[in-house]
Amino acid sequence: MALPFLAAAQPLALRLGRAWSAFEADSQLRAGIASLYVAETTTGKPVLERNARMGLAPASTLKVITAATACEVLGPDYRFTTQLAHDGVIEQGRLRGHLYVIGSGDPTLGSWRWNDRSADSVLARMVRAVRRKGIGNYPGSLVPLTPGWGDETIPDGWIWADVGQYYGAGSTGISWHENQFRMKLQPGVQEGDSIRLLGTEPDPLQPVSIHAKTGRAGSGDESYLYHALGISEASIRRGPVLRGTLPPGKVITVSGSLPDPELSFMNDLKARLELQVQRGMPVPGLPAPTRDTSRLTIFYSEQSPLLDSINYWFLRKSINLYGEALLKTMALKQAGTASTRAGAAIVRTFWKERGVDPAALRIVDGSGLSPENRVTTQAQVQVLLYARRQSWVEGFVKGFPEYNGMRMKSGTIGGVKGYCGYHRSRDGKEYVFSILVNNYQGRESDIVRKIYRVLDELK
Repeated sequence: MALPFLAAAQPLALRLGRAWSAFEADSQLRAGIASLYVAETTTGKPVLERNARMGLAPASTLKVITAATACEVLGPDYRFTTQLAHDGVIEQGRLRGHLYVIGSGDPTLGSWRWNDRSADSVLARMVRAVRRKGIGNYPGSLVPLTPGWGDETIPDGWIWADVGQYYGAGSTGISWHENQFRMKLQPGVQEGDSIRLLGTEPDPLQPVSIHAKTGRAGSGDESYLYHALGISEASIRRGPVLRGTLPPGKVITVSGSLPDPELSFMNDLKARLELQVQRGMPVPGLPAPTRDTSRLTIFYSEQSPLLDSINYWFLRKSINLYGEALLKTMALKQAGTASTRAGAAIVRTFWKERGVDPAALRIVDGSGLSPENRVTTQAQVQVLLYARRQSWVEGFVKGFPEYNGMRMKSGTIGGVKGYCGYHRSRDGKEYVFSILVNNYQGRESDIVRKIYRVLDELK
């Protein structure tokens, strides 16, 4: 009966080491590799490290590094700004020029996670701003501008099977509805029945082909959306294709990534404007739209929530789009171009200046979706220790989900599972930890249960 008390009295490093040895010997790791780093938060002193300098795929645990870097490079009070502008002059309610939307990569534009960021709210404010400016009629074009943002939307290393899914939405200079759209679908009754598309929101502006079939009774959503290859007119007409199966019976909603978020936003704004602002007859000799924002009159700014709030949802719901937008925005601020590659270099340089070996942060995106990322558990703990000493840490940690009674960010891609975060034990000591497992065998639920068993020693 005294054995549990004796075990609890043993030093944490000893108990943790035994739990780790049992974990590494498990058959689920017979072809895999695992890494662990645990340190005391107050002193930074390591408690236990195993394979801690080995770079492993971090999956979404990479998000804590992106979020912490953004807090320092951009600041916790940073806001994205989307602006409305015009050229030409306004005469008696008629704009003799063009309307412009100037994007800054705001990933929250049209998001449903904030009441005032929904698509309807954003569009209503923009239309009111046009009316308040005194524009009741415009003969020109509605023009999108995204200074510093190029055509690159998908980071290197993302796999084709992910790109069409809602979580595979790329980052764009004008994002809309988190760059995803919802498909309302009616499966059949019997396995193999065809599936009807009832509607989409927002409009992807390309036809969606439903090749998915009704699955067996009791099955779940096993569908995948694939975008058409190529940039030809034929590929655009063909549009995305939904494959796989959906459970029989009830209407189901499936989300996918928008083929062209900027175009979908401009289409929605134009439709809303036309309800209250006349398009007007063409003006002879009207100059073509400009790309020079310095020549425009800005009359409205739509601001995002604070970075602190964006980070909360970024970490809590693991929104890949937010990580890619933050990485590109850091690059835009420091390198002048919204490039994923430049953003990754900025992250490595930032942490190198704070004592983290650049070799420990081989990153190719900001979200961890790419299986090409390699990060060490030691580097993750170093980042978390640094964050613990900063004034913005309270908002940062608030975004960490709670699993197994512990505040930690999880990460999951094929064959990869990881957790990193903070935990205060029963004796009042706080620990910071990172654990990564690559190429495990068997069910995810089983490896999670065994990881929890190791981390329980911190309690």
